This record gives sequence, structure tokens and C-alpha cells, in this order.
Amino acid sequence: IQKARNVALFFGFLSATHALAGVLRGAGKSIYPMLCYLLIWGVGRVLYLSFLVPVFNSIVTVNMVYPLTWFVTTVMLLVYYFKADWVHGFDAEKKTA
Repeated sequence: IQKARNVALFFGFLSATHALAGVLRGAGKSIYPMLCYLLIWGVGRVLYLSFLVPVFNSIVTVNMVYPLTWFVTTVMLLVYYFKADWVHGFDAEKKTA
């Protein structure tokens, strides 16, 4: 029950992450979401658990790894979504067609 309480508040970040990644993949920019998932969800979680669990020695530290990585991934994808010029790639394709 403790894990459910910790994680439930952050499921919005998970859905936002998947929605943003889906939009970017649909736009043909699949490399950045893939790298975010691999680096943050793969490597980041392992590093987080490897370093922080021995320090704090608490199950709450383990439970918070998912919400933390969901939040970081959502922020990174939002920054890419708004800052990268991925939309104008469609305009260039229309002009050449």
C-alpha cells in the first residue's frame, strides 16, 4: 500500500511521457524519446538505486525511483517538444514534394 500511495500521485507524468514520446515518434523524431527512455529509465534507475539505497536504506527510496524518472523524462521530452524545431520538418517535406 505504501508504494501505491507514493506512485499514484505521479501517474500523470507517466501518461504525459508516453503521449509526448508518441507525438515525437509520429513526427519522425524517434531517436530522442528512445534515448530518454534508455538513459533515464534504464541507466538512471540503476544508478539511483545503486547509490541512494545504501545511503538511505529505506523502501521509500526504492518506491520513489519510478516517479522520479517519470518526472525527469517528462521534463526532458517537454523541453525537446517546445525547443526543438521538429514541426518545420513537415514544411520542408511539403515544398520538395
